Amino acid sequence: MGKLDGIIALIAGGTGTVGEGIVRACFKEGAQVIVPSRSTEAINKLRELIGAHNNEQLITLREILAMLLEQSRYVMRCYPVLVVLMLSWHH
Repeated sequence: MGKLDGIIALIAGGTGTVGEGIVRACFKEGAQVIVPSRSTEAINKLRELIGAHNNEQLITLREILAMLLEQSRYVMRCYPVLVVLMLSWHH
């Protein structure tokens, strides 16, 4: 068991050189990591560098939005204003 088991860490700059080291350290201690990045290229490079065994612990904000949008039918039916606000925030 790691010190960060069950923790979700948001690491801004996680695709940079120093950030990658922080991402690795969090993985080693058991955290799930969210790395915000506007660059798909940078995320893909990070995924390559950290190795396949850690990719399950890495989540990007784009993936989170995709999961939310996947379930949007129910949300739009119940909370139409919330969906509009979320879509505005994404762009």
